[in-house]
Amino acid sequence: MLGCPSKKRTPASVQCSPPREVIPYQGFFQSGESPLALLRFLESFRHEVGSANNEPARGGKEVSLMGKRIYVGNLPFSSTSQSLEELFSQHGEVENANIITDRETGRSRGFGFVEMSSGADEAISALNNYNLDGRNLTVNEARPRADRPRY
Repeated sequence: MLGCPSKKRTPASVQCSPPREVIPYQGFFQSGESPLALLRFLESFRHEVGSANNEPARGGKEVSLMGKRIYVGNLPFSSTSQSLEELFSQHGEVENANIITDRETGRSRGFGFVEMSSGADEAISALNNYNLDGRNLTVNEARPRADRPRY
């Protein structure tokens, strides 16, 4: 018997399973699905494998295949992701809403992001300078995060 492909030595009593047979990829479009169906599948997959707060890995860039990502600034510290989602859902379909919190204290940093699949432009124009609990919101399309040197 040949040993298992590993850097560690395998005891003689351990049996390795044979390598799996590689099945060639059959194209997504051969099944009759449209390119839009592929985009929806990839978008749903991104949400399933995302982190707990649905943010990209540190240093990574989140790319939304569908919808528009909106920056919401000058939020009251009492705001929650649910209240943010309710506010934006009046203008279209909200896919995701989250408020950014401080790593050490867990307190809101006063801004967040909303992903909308429809009605994003209407929400931006309606909610920019909207007074929420005595604070005027800053609402615009989110820009990609700038690369910063890591120390």
